[in-house]
Amino acid sequence: MKVNIMNLRKSGFSLDEINEFKKLAAPITDETLDATPVLATMPNGNKIMVAKTMGDIAVKVNSKIVLEEVPGEECECEKETECACCKHGIEETIKWEKECIEKIGWFAHYVGDGYKHEMVNIHTHGVMEKWNHPDLQIVVPMPHKMANEILNFLVNKIKAGTTFLPGERDYSLLTDIPVTFKEFTENERRVLRVIMPDENGCVDNDIMKFPFGLQYSELEREDETQTP
Repeated sequence: MKVNIMNLRKSGFSLDEINEFKKLAAPITDETLDATPVLATMPNGNKIMVAKTMGDIAVKVNSKIVLEEVPGEECECEKETECACCKHGIEETIKWEKECIEKIGWFAHYVGDGYKHEMVNIHTHGVMEKWNHPDLQIVVPMPHKMANEILNFLVNKIKAGTTFLPGERDYSLLTDIPVTFKEFTENERRVLRVIMPDENGCVDNDIMKFPFGLQYSELEREDETQTP
């Protein structure tokens, strides 16, 4: 059975766990799953079950479904511009993430396509695990370098002992102009979204200029359809 590494990564598998899962999945065939589910225990103690239900393959970790269907080993990215996984390969990207965690404690993902109103999903990983502070998210479109500078500045403050709180205004990032914060959920984890000011320096939801006010709303995917 082939393994889609990006799906496992999105489900929270570490590089070591992915490698172990690939070893587990290699000998599995449709015929194997037709007969019985495959059970295994990962080195970290997580109990894995690979089962076939109604023709679809599902992966459960500690009885929770984390992945349905396990297609070929490739990035799911359909963007016109290459993402890191497309450009460098999934395993190299995961290796880079692991090195970042070991060296500085965190890294950031920049998901720049697929959201309505040209919003983006720039978010950190590792901040909660390293400093017990929610990871950060930015959704206003901006160059990669600018986003990295903002996140690096804020993470350094967290490392120095600062705790950012929802609704709090912080003036240290932009002199005399505030940013504020709001809690959201990103891939089933709690993140603290950095609400960037509009061109007038405003962070008030009811009077911010479009599209800055969208920062206070859930991100909408382009392929999401509205139901009556």
